[in-house]
Amino acid sequence: LGCMAFAALLFFVIRLWFDVAQIRAVAENEPKIRRALGKSFRITLGSFFSLFWIFLRIAIVALLVSAAAAWFFVKVIRPEQVGVSIVFGQVFVIFWLMIRFWLRACETVWYQRKFPAPAVLAEAPAPPAPADFESAPSLAPQLTTPPDDTSS
Repeated sequence: LGCMAFAALLFFVIRLWFDVAQIRAVAENEPKIRRALGKSFRITLGSFFSLFWIFLRIAIVALLVSAAAAWFFVKVIRPEQVGVSIVFGQVFVIFWLMIRFWLRACETVWYQRKFPAPAVLAEAPAPPAPADFESAPSLAPQLTTPPDDTSS
């Protein structure tokens, strides 16, 4: 039991590390993921308990809903109800995707609060240069006379 708990904790650390690396790569516009992995490892270990608390709360919700769904699947849905089983399975997969997106959103908010983006002051655009009307080509239609046809 102790080995399983240690393995689960190790998997949680790796999952959090990779999540923070992906968030950091996007937030910092990091072109190389290896650089993001190195810095994210230090961030994950330095803030492990706050990240783990986020992960643990969402995992408990997922565990409770999964247990209720498993009970419902075993006790309520009969084996003859293949269509219901397929739909229920698809809803369950969508639920797990929602849990994953919820976890990623919480980690992203955590990262943005812990490492706010530096404020960038945008420079005001330069005023347009004054137009020089004498050198600009005229847009007025030019009147031309047709050539004389005196060759015949």
